[in-house]
Amino acid sequence: MIDKNYKKSVRGSFIIIGLCVVAFLVRLHFYWLIRHDPTFVMPIIDPLEFDIWGFKISQGQLLWSQATNHPPLYAYFLGIIYFFCGYSPVKAVFIQYILASVSWFLLFKIARHYFDALTAYVSCFLAATFWFFIYVNSFLYSENLSIFLNVLLVYILTFSKDGWKKYLSAGFIFGLTEICRPQIAFFAVGILVLICVKSIPLKRKLFYSFLFLVSFLILNSLVMYQNYRVSGEAVLRTQIGANIYMGNDPAFQGTNLYIKIGRDWDKFISSPNYYYKRQVGERESNEYFMSKTRDLIYHRPLEWGKLIAAKIFSIWTGREFLRSEDVYTYNFYFLKTPYCLVSTKLIFLLAVVGVFLSIYNRQKIWVMYALMLTFVPMFFFPIKTRYLMGLTPFVIVFSAYAVTQFYNMYTEKRFKALGLNMFMFGVLIVLSAWNPLKLTLPDVSETFYAIGKNFDGRQNALMAERYYTAAIQIDPQNISAYNELGVLYMNRKNYDRAVEYFKKAISLDPEAAYPRLNLELCQKASARL
Repeated sequence: MIDKNYKKSVRGSFIIIGLCVVAFLVRLHFYWLIRHDPTFVMPIIDPLEFDIWGFKISQGQLLWSQATNHPPLYAYFLGIIYFFCGYSPVKAVFIQYILASVSWFLLFKIARHYFDALTAYVSCFLAATFWFFIYVNSFLYSENLSIFLNVLLVYILTFSKDGWKKYLSAGFIFGLTEICRPQIAFFAVGILVLICVKSIPLKRKLFYSFLFLVSFLILNSLVMYQNYRVSGEAVLRTQIGANIYMGNDPAFQGTNLYIKIGRDWDKFISSPNYYYKRQVGERESNEYFMSKTRDLIYHRPLEWGKLIAAKIFSIWTGREFLRSEDVYTYNFYFLKTPYCLVSTKLIFLLAVVGVFLSIYNRQKIWVMYALMLTFVPMFFFPIKTRYLMGLTPFVIVFSAYAVTQFYNMYTEKRFKALGLNMFMFGVLIVLSAWNPLKLTLPDVSETFYAIGKNFDGRQNALMAERYYTAAIQIDPQNISAYNELGVLYMNRKNYDRAVEYFKKAISLDPEAAYPRLNLELCQKASARL
C-alpha cells in the first residue's frame, strides 16, 4: 500500500511539473510569434506607462511625482527587474512566464485541496492554455503580478497553520495586491468573516482581525500618503469617480472600451473642469462624477438596473470586453494558434455549471464562493476582460470541476445526470449568443495610432506615417491620426498637405484644439516662405 501511494504521489508530481513546463513552453512559443511585433518591441498604452515608470525606478527615481490612475506596485516590480537585469521588457516578460507557471502550481494545490486531484490537473491545464492569460503574460500588464498575489493569498489562507503569522502575512499579501490592482478588495470582508466564524476565543478573533487589517492598511496608507504629498489628495489611485460613473451610465454600455485615447478620453476626464470652469483636484473630480452617478440612478433607476443585470449576464456568459490592442493581438496572432480554443466564453460557461454542481460541497469550499462574490463590486465599474483576470484563476477551478464531473458521470455510467448537465451547458451556450449590452469588438485603429506615436517619438517618420495612415483607413473619423499626419508634413515643410490634414481633423470636430492650433502655426510658417 505504501509503495502504491508513493508511486501515485510521484506520478502526480511529474504530471503537475509537466503541466507547469507546458505553460512555460506555450508562452515561449507565443513569444516567438510576437517577438518582432511593434506593440511588443515598443509597448503601447498601459504597458508603455508601466515601462516608463519602471525604468525611472530602476534609475533611482523611487517615488512618483504625480498621482496616477495606476497603483504603483507593478511599476516597482518592473523597476527591480530593470535594475538587476538591465533595461529589457523581454526579460520582464520571461520572468512573468515563470511567475505564471508558479501561479498555476499554487492553483493546482488549491484546487486539489478544495476539490480533487483531477480537478486540479484540469485547472492547471486550462490556466496554461487560456488565450487571455497567455496574452497578458506576454505584455507589461499589472495583472501579471495581481494574478500571482491573489493565488498566493488564497494559498496562504488555505495551507498556513492557524495563528498570528498566517493573518499577518495574509494582510501583507492582501495589501500588496491592493496596491497592484485593487479588484479583490471586497474579499477582505470574506477573510474577516473567516476569522469571526472560527471556534476560538473572542480576544483571539479580534487580534487576528487587527493583524490582518493593520498589515494591509499600512501598505495602502503609504501609497495614499505619497499621492497626498504630490497632489494634495490622499487617494490610492486617481479617476475612481470617473470610472464609477462610466460603469453605471448606460451610454457607455458598461465599459470604457469605446472611449479612444487622445481627445475623446481627455474631453471626458476633463468634464469637471468645464463644469466648475477651473482646474479641479481629484477630490472635486470624484465628487462631480459621484454626484452624476447618484443623479443617474435616482432619475433612471430602471435603465440603470437593466444595465447592471446586462453586465452580470454578459460577464458570466463569457462575453469578451476587449480593447483595440486586445483585438489586434487576437486577430493577428491567436487566430493562427490552437490557444484560441480555450476561450473566455468556454471558461465562464463551464464555471457556471461548476458552481451549480459544487453546491453539495458548499461547506468545504466557502472560500471559493467568497472569491466569486468578489466579482460583485466589478459590476459597478467599467468592464474589460483584462480587469477580470485577477479572479479568473478561481473561475477556472470551477470550470475544471465541471469538466471533472462530466467525466465522472460518464465513467460511472450516470448518463441521466450527464445528459441533464450537458443540456444545461447547451442552454447556456445558446443564451450566451444574446448580447444585451450590444457590444461590438473595437477596430484596431487606436492600436495603429499608438504604434504610430511610438515610431514618431523615435524619430521614424516614415513608419509613423504608415501607421497613422492605416489608422485612418480603418477609422476615417480618427481625428488624432489626421492631426499627427498634419504635424509630420508640417515638419517636412509640406505645408499644403499639412493644412489638408488639419482642416480634415477640424471638419470632424470643430472644437478640437490641437488641430486648430497646429493649423494656425502651419499657416504662419507657410506665409513666411
